[in-house]
Amino acid sequence: MQMIIYMDDNIDVGNGMLKIDTSEKLQDALFNGIWEESSLLLVSGRISGLETLMARAEVIFVSPEYYLQHIEKWKDHKPGTINLYADLHHQDSTRRMLEEIKGHSNNKKGVFRLRRQFDHSSIFNKALGDMLVSGSVFGGMKNIYAKSVMDDHAETGHLIMAVRFEGNVMAHLEYTVLCSNKELLEMEWSSLNTVIEYSTENQAMSYLSNDKRQRVKLDPWSIVENSMIVDASLQKEMVALMENMPFIKREVS
Repeated sequence: MQMIIYMDDNIDVGNGMLKIDTSEKLQDALFNGIWEESSLLLVSGRISGLETLMARAEVIFVSPEYYLQHIEKWKDHKPGTINLYADLHHQDSTRRMLEEIKGHSNNKKGVFRLRRQFDHSSIFNKALGDMLVSGSVFGGMKNIYAKSVMDDHAETGHLIMAVRFEGNVMAHLEYTVLCSNKELLEMEWSSLNTVIEYSTENQAMSYLSNDKRQRVKLDPWSIVENSMIVDASLQKEMVALMENMPFIKREVS
């Protein structure tokens, strides 16, 4: 059995999957053995008592934030059984754009821009995941400059990061947190002869729940097939990112 632990309710649910988003559903799945009938479990990381189910999973997929917040939990799991997923890798449109960028950036010279607008409380998870994905496309990071302004009471904030990757690729990552039901993601790659753009204003937006919140859905099977296996090297990279971005540990509450 494979298990995806999610924090934001934005993963598509299909056949052969079991979604557990309440403590009652978790207890029912454990008591009646319902989890055994599903090839893939989608489990909310916000409910308590996940350890029993996690111990029965062959492979677990978590976000960078969840992994770092619960790092002590993973010591008893076999190497290669814990995987990280960042949403840019698992949305159909953004994944295709990243593939296009790789195809047009052989000389690794250009500027990558990313802008997000969302109402999630965890700016850490978005930024860390984006940095890991960007590094997988452009190589190691040489310099990071960041500035953030947060208003915890108003639940608003801004974060801007300027990053220089190996091979002279420059990246500008901008995040705006505000009270809104709408999620915006924009990306642009600019090089000498190529400009590639993507925006959720034009595609990949959908209604996810009855409250009409617009969310960019993630493909669960892409998470299973394309996530990053946690090893010593990846863990070291995440720790290094945290050390370069200490402000990002402050979350809008």
